[in-house]
Amino acid sequence: MNHMKLLAIKLASCFVLLYLILGFGYDVSFGNVLMISVVLTLVSYLGDAFILPRTNNTVATITDFILAYVVIYFMLDMLTIGGDLLRLLLFQQLD
Repeated sequence: MNHMKLLAIKLASCFVLLYLILGFGYDVSFGNVLMISVVLTLVSYLGDAFILPRTNNTVATITDFILAYVVIYFMLDMLTIGGDLLRLLLFQQLD
């Protein structure tokens, strides 16, 4: 049950941040932001579960950044048409 609570908190925080930036800033639809948030939450949680125990916090943070960037980039590329995704994602990751 502890994992479900952690996943729910991670999903909520991920969704809020992504919706503030993608939804309000770049007019990405609610459903697309929700879908990206769910996939990103699952991928980053699994990444943290496997990488963090085997390495230190710095390596896990860098890996989490790369995973988030790749997941958001490819999902936005599949779900949206046109736009400057590189600038959008660099702004997203720096927040």
